[in-house]
Amino acid sequence: MKLTCVQCGKKFELTDGEIDFYRSKGLDLPKRCKDCRNKNSKKYVVTQKEKRPSSLVAAALLFSFAVVGVILGVYEYGAISYFCAIALFFLSLLFYLRRIKTVQYDLSFGDKYTYKFYDANTFLEHYKKHGSDVGCRSIEDYLKAANRVICDKNSLHKTLPDGDKIYYNKKNGDYVVVSHSGYIRTYYKTRYSHFLNQ
Repeated sequence: MKLTCVQCGKKFELTDGEIDFYRSKGLDLPKRCKDCRNKNSKKYVVTQKEKRPSSLVAAALLFSFAVVGVILGVYEYGAISYFCAIALFFLSLLFYLRRIKTVQYDLSFGDKYTYKFYDANTFLEHYKKHGSDVGCRSIEDYLKAANRVICDKNSLHKTLPDGDKIYYNKKNGDYVVVSHSGYIRTYYKTRYSHFLNQ
């Protein structure tokens, strides 16, 4: 049965098995396609705590100024210097506490591409580890570039004994591993000898 998604307007198909499942549970047939249902359920949203290096640096600087303020208070400027030192100390504490921020990544764009990572956490982990090395400014650029390597006719490729496939662009050193089930395992730059030794 073909239906139209009420959210994105795309046509999607329900198999007889899916229809039977919904009816056996007494549920209405879905009005949204699988991609929109996954997006709405936050399946592709990852929340992580990350450090703000700038806040840590600011905290260290302000604390240093507070120490200087105490020293000046002892030797020369008295109460005013102590007051400034206390204010700087509390500011440094505030910046130190703000060094951790919560960041939310929406990776639902992955469904636009032929090849994607198995799950959002793995995807994000590999982007953070290798993204800058392969010259990608965003997480979507990372996935797009990996797909480009896989689909490029000039990329060398071979199948490993466990069924995984590796793709290598000799010109720029891009190296992508795709699992036997069709998911990207990793994408990074390496030497040609590494490809040959696999």
